[in-house]
Amino acid sequence: MSELFADHPSIFIYLDDCLVIDVTFEEHMKTLEFIFKTCLEYGILMSSKKVKFCRAEFDFLGHKINSAGISATNKHIEAIKNFPVPKDRTSLKQFLGLANFNLKFVKNGSKTMSPLYKLTSKKIPFEWTDLHQTLFEEIVEQLATSPGIAHFDKEKPVTLVTDASGHAVGGTLYQENGSDLVPIGYFSRELSGPDLRRSMRQKELLAVAYAVKSFEYYLIGAEFNLVVDHKSLIYLFKEKRRKELDVKFTNIYHYLLKFTFNILHRPGDSPI
Repeated sequence: MSELFADHPSIFIYLDDCLVIDVTFEEHMKTLEFIFKTCLEYGILMSSKKVKFCRAEFDFLGHKINSAGISATNKHIEAIKNFPVPKDRTSLKQFLGLANFNLKFVKNGSKTMSPLYKLTSKKIPFEWTDLHQTLFEEIVEQLATSPGIAHFDKEKPVTLVTDASGHAVGGTLYQENGSDLVPIGYFSRELSGPDLRRSMRQKELLAVAYAVKSFEYYLIGAEFNLVVDHKSLIYLFKEKRRKELDVKFTNIYHYLLKFTFNILHRPGDSPI
């Protein structure tokens, strides 16, 4: 089915699911007419119980989509809010699986959940402390109240803000909406192994590399602002500083050369 509708800009196919998005009602009717004629021509059947027409908001592949953007479904939000406090590793892993699916809607989610991830290891005893309870309640609150992320608009300027802590890195991709910046994507990742022992300057650079990689689809070929809170990164691309990079960071340096961006410094307590 994907081959029949692949060239139509308003039709999105995932396996046997078909999503149709248009700007106006008239355009939508034309797209539906095209779909019906194509299905009739190739003998494709639709279930009347599953087809939904002219919806301003709908659930698709576990996400709620409307004109404002994308967010967690009501079903997922209720499941998160009503999830009982984990009593063992099995129930904790079940919660983390549900939370991880929706972590794209929360800023620095991996940083918040880091102690919960560690508690799933069999190398340490399962002891649910006040810290774990606090973080559990915090991530539930963040997931349940997150407004989601806005739709990407290729005509609007893009700003990527990155940050690093001792054990995690993260980034938020923003676009302008009037005088405001609205998030169109969140990224977060725990650090492990040798990366945990790196300097903060190196961790900040890892945050940039991982965030750019996460949002590569939006950033490749576009000019964007890269906002960091470690001022020394501004001078990274000066010739005299390259010799300070080891093999891993030299590879990161060359990877970032594929992108066009302006590096800006933002203090750690900036409201962005």
